[in-house]
Amino acid sequence: MTEQNPKPVVVAVGNGRFEGALEYAIAEAVRVGCGIHLVHAVHVVPSGPELMLIDLADVVRIGTSTLQAAAERALDLMPDGVPLTTQLVEGPIVSSIVDASADARLVVLEHRDLGRLMKVVTRSVSNGVAAHAHVPVVSVPAGWRPEVLTP
Repeated sequence: MTEQNPKPVVVAVGNGRFEGALEYAIAEAVRVGCGIHLVHAVHVVPSGPELMLIDLADVVRIGTSTLQAAAERALDLMPDGVPLTTQLVEGPIVSSIVDASADARLVVLEHRDLGRLMKVVTRSVSNGVAAHAHVPVVSVPAGWRPEVLTP
């Protein structure tokens, strides 16, 4: 039985690479017959020394540009008929993605290849989302490409 309005696959789009996450999410959306919902969270309350260096309007502008680039790339990769929605969220990154998971079937993130020290310093968005999301979370390695099977 097909769902009337199936919940979408949520793709959390960061400022870095997101191609692998997009490709994985699109393949999953096509497989189950649902849409894609791109989410980009901007933390608009910098703390510490960043507060003096960053104009909050610039943070939102960069986030909007990142989300638009991801949407354009998704449209290039998707077959016709797959619904695509986008959302720019202002707030803490992990909790914003967790909130978006409430209306999703799956959350997909691109796993950044960070060294151990950087993971300790920056914390892992993937781990935070996976620990609190309402649905399963897939962390796609940076640079991942789907396997192409030849007949």
